[in-house]
Amino acid sequence: SLAGRGQVQEAREVASAGRGSLSALEEGYLRLQEGEVTAGMEALQQALGDLAPSKATEVLHLLSSLNRVGARAAEPLGRAAARGHQGRPAEGSTLLTEALPGVPEEDRATVMAWAGELADQAGESGRAAELLTVLVQEYPDAPEFPEASLALAEIHRQAGRTAEARSVLEELILRRPESPVAPAARRALQRIREESAGEGGWMPPSPDPEEE
Repeated sequence: SLAGRGQVQEAREVASAGRGSLSALEEGYLRLQEGEVTAGMEALQQALGDLAPSKATEVLHLLSSLNRVGARAAEPLGRAAARGHQGRPAEGSTLLTEALPGVPEEDRATVMAWAGELADQAGESGRAAELLTVLVQEYPDAPEFPEASLALAEIHRQAGRTAEARSVLEELILRRPESPVAPAARRALQRIREESAGEGGWMPPSPDPEEE
């Protein structure tokens, strides 16, 4: 709460008074908010052992991204993730979008994925779709491609853009059939077919995209 109001020093004093994993978690995000990437990552790593599975997954996702990019991308990414953690995902997405021009080409997919993810968390589905569309179209070999494709397809589906959702999912299955998210993509594709059939629109029983 203090950090969200800009009272970072006060927030750090409160966090440093604790000894548990949640205090280490907050310390890590506070350091990232201040641009202290290495110290922030160390604190987050320290917190991992005793975190609940859902929270640990969130932290591992962030640490993986920070380890994958260089310093020019890691600093804004850490600041943006801290804003998301504090309940300000729209600010985090904006920060990353503004930082993109200065990010090296090899790190842009990671930054774009986070910008889209934070925009989606903020309820800005149109903005999220724009960011994720660029990612899946221009960076198909990026590690973020599968998850970004799945998220983009879901945004399209919820907006009623069934054809776009189906196209994204089929491309994901064709390009990354062994991806951990491929089974989820196949289930989502089947759900879209069932929903379309239930609305009265006949769809041929097309085979799995891998077999086409």
